[in-house]
Amino acid sequence: MTDSVFVWRADEPTASDLSFAVKDNIAVRGAPTTAGTRALGRPAADRDAECVALARASGWTLVGTTNMDELALGNSGFNQHYGWVRNPRAPGRIAGGSSGGSAAAVASGQCRAAFGTDTGGSIRVPAALCGVVGLRPRPGYISADGVVPLSPTLDSVGVIARDCHDVALLLAAAHPDPGSDVHPPDVPLRLGRPPESWLADVSDEVRTPYEELVAAYSTTPIVLPDRAELSSATLTISLYEAARTHAGLNDSPRSVLGPGARSLIATGSAIGPDDYRRCVELVRAWGAEIRAALAAVDALVLPTTPMVAPPLVEEAPPAGVGSIAELCRPFSGCQVAALSIPIPRRPLPVGVQIVARTESEALRVGAAVEARLRGDVENLES
Repeated sequence: MTDSVFVWRADEPTASDLSFAVKDNIAVRGAPTTAGTRALGRPAADRDAECVALARASGWTLVGTTNMDELALGNSGFNQHYGWVRNPRAPGRIAGGSSGGSAAAVASGQCRAAFGTDTGGSIRVPAALCGVVGLRPRPGYISADGVVPLSPTLDSVGVIARDCHDVALLLAAAHPDPGSDVHPPDVPLRLGRPPESWLADVSDEVRTPYEELVAAYSTTPIVLPDRAELSSATLTISLYEAARTHAGLNDSPRSVLGPGARSLIATGSAIGPDDYRRCVELVRAWGAEIRAALAAVDALVLPTTPMVAPPLVEEAPPAGVGSIAELCRPFSGCQVAALSIPIPRRPLPVGVQIVARTESEALRVGAAVEARLRGDVENLES
């Protein structure tokens, strides 16, 4: 098996300062939209997805489409058809997924920013593991026109870049909104932190830098629903919808649909409509509670992943990687914006997740925290 960040490379020049890449479930004119699988058999797209067209119209130059977990059903960066996405910041470790190719392309300097999609953490996880910035906007903030769906209720098109400023640049191209510019608040931040039960399984490699960061701020405990219950309900929604979005693909030959995607589609197919509707109602109610809690602070801050990037294991996702999105998935159905920014100067990349009511609030808090972290690094180096 080969290793691959890009599935398709553009012929147009890539010298533009505004270079961007596109996850391979987002249509690019003249390129096949594989969604990381051979099961769809899609021809070359005859038009760009709306977000791609808007970015090009704003002066961004496309460099190519990026590798991903098959059908976006995974969070490791492993793809049996197109190879592993390896982590540019931590050789020998996974890049994360399912938008791993987009995160790796930015982290390795092959583009300034990239589009990805996030259903249960698929932008935030690889951003954290690769040491870059990743924003999951509220679903629909960036148009999903021309995007291969997975879970229509939870899917969100978002942006990965090297810092909050560059995230805001590409975000503004895809969703023209003067509020998406980065303007850090001029007053001290009011940050919320989750209940201790949410952090019980966070490794020391992640917990230590997170605690060092929040110690610099005055934080307020935020009452949140039980993490495991919220995550489980959100996963039920995504798998139920994914199975119906891709109904029939499990009848494909094993050579065109991998075992991981096949297993998850089968799991989703076994979920009944009553369980699905119950989970939708629960997540809707819990989302309202979370948005109300966020009204008391500028943002909620917590680790993006409970662990650093696991070692890469050839030919299969590493054991334990299934739990890597457990701090991201709970927010996917809550109609909030979630941003992962890197904590610098760590042996392995560590991300902190900033959850806010809107995209502009998340970016403004992210830019302020980013500036503090950058200042701390400069002080250490002086």
